[in-house]
Amino acid sequence: MSQEKNNPLKQEKTRKRQELLDRGVNPYPHSWEGSKSKQRKNSLELIQVFETGKKGEETFYIAGRLMRKRNMGKAAFFNIKDEKGEFQIYIRKEDFSDLTSSNQRDTPSHLSHKESEDKSSRSKETPSKQTSESKLNPWELWKLCDIGDILGLSGKLFKTQRGEISLRVEDFQILCKSLETLPEKYHGLEDKELKYRYRHLDLIMDMNSRETFKTRSKIIQEIRSFMNEKGFIEVETPALQPLYGGAVAVPFETHFRRLNQKMYLKISPEMYLKKLIVGGFEKVFEIGKNFRNEGIDRSHNPEFTMMEYYEAYTDYKDQMKQFEELVCHVTKAIKGSLKFKYGDKDLDFTPPWTRITVKEAIKKYSKTNKPIDPDSI
Repeated sequence: MSQEKNNPLKQEKTRKRQELLDRGVNPYPHSWEGSKSKQRKNSLELIQVFETGKKGEETFYIAGRLMRKRNMGKAAFFNIKDEKGEFQIYIRKEDFSDLTSSNQRDTPSHLSHKESEDKSSRSKETPSKQTSESKLNPWELWKLCDIGDILGLSGKLFKTQRGEISLRVEDFQILCKSLETLPEKYHGLEDKELKYRYRHLDLIMDMNSRETFKTRSKIIQEIRSFMNEKGFIEVETPALQPLYGGAVAVPFETHFRRLNQKMYLKISPEMYLKKLIVGGFEKVFEIGKNFRNEGIDRSHNPEFTMMEYYEAYTDYKDQMKQFEELVCHVTKAIKGSLKFKYGDKDLDFTPPWTRITVKEAIKKYSKTNKPIDPDSI
């Protein structure tokens, strides 16, 4: 049997997608009007807007992935997740009905008193809303949504009786109908191997993983900023090389058909960076990919990013000091301090750092009095 037949959740998602198609709705539209609007906000911005006092005054747009939903018969609360976090949405069937009069509508207990008073005037102004892309009204579209779908929404802000800032739906569009099921919502992907194999699922479920990606990007930006301030020129060296060098490593091999020549993916940018120094450049650096056809595990990838730099007219003592400055600059920019906790360890990058040889380090930290063979270092 196929995987789809064995998965009732995927069967239901597929059925709803087909119903959308049968009813004239494209579950994968090319555009969404909210993307062009100045009123489009992310989850964090909507909270900030509400706190400035714009309560129910303007219509705002937001898009994100449906993560949680709580149906209440003729109304529902649900949460969508975007890059900045989650935001609560409220949708009510009677807001989109031509048949039900305003004085027959029930007041949802979750809404604030002010929202309850305003519901009649709102419904008279807009007795029936329909999305520009859909032949179904927002409530009908909502009933065909599942966890994992990406939605585009518009509406006005309000605060529930429980004090949560929410958006009351005025317009609704399905931007991407998902057929795959997400990991269990409270634990996400806990297996480290699965986290790296299915990174997209890990990023959907775990905001901490997203922060890791953001932190890496900030680190690279700060490295570039430091090197630029020091007068270095950023360059790119060839990824395909006729001769590999700069490290002791096994290369990946390929074949250049046009030249009928064996080529290697670079294992290090060293040789080409040194050629630039020979050619007259005094300060060069590269942040780029390197490839080594060796072992692989969770912390060792044969494809990795390296930053390497060279500076003329300096020696290793100058570069020890400069590297110390680089690390301290990046640490201060990212962490806000040179002292911070990592896991259960307290780290302190305050300069000056201890200068120590490899031989001295082995003696000090291996806690051994045995003589050290220099050839083994």
